[in-house]
Amino acid sequence: NAEYMGEYPLMNALFCRSAFRSCTTPVWASVRHAHKVAGGSSLNGRDSKPKYLGVKKYGGEVVVAGNIVVRQRGTKWVPGRHVGLGRDHTIFALVDGKVKFTHEVIHRHMRTVVNIEPFKPPKRLECSSLEQADVAQQTSSVSHA
Repeated sequence: NAEYMGEYPLMNALFCRSAFRSCTTPVWASVRHAHKVAGGSSLNGRDSKPKYLGVKKYGGEVVVAGNIVVRQRGTKWVPGRHVGLGRDHTIFALVDGKVKFTHEVIHRHMRTVVNIEPFKPPKRLECSSLEQADVAQQTSSVSHA
């Protein structure tokens, strides 16, 4: 067998695998291939941030002028007495008071109306004429000093 290999060098390469591979390995065999299947792109996967709509002050709650009562898209709730309507249909209080929701027919449709019942102003305490004179005397003495 050894004699046979010596006579034919090409046969020697067939029996010696390492020599055969180094000579005949094609260039494309050394290219790396993907080891995972390619994933397709998704059409979903997006979301908008929350808008936090709805009633912010419920019926019977005390509000201060400027408080937002309802945030909405469109006019699901309609403004009534002592409330304003913002550019984005936000209903807000114009006076201090309590929130009151009522149901009324507007243009042949039942609507929920948002109202504010204003607080009644406190009665003024009547002071006697002697107390008024004392206050006037104290203010005049301060201004002369």
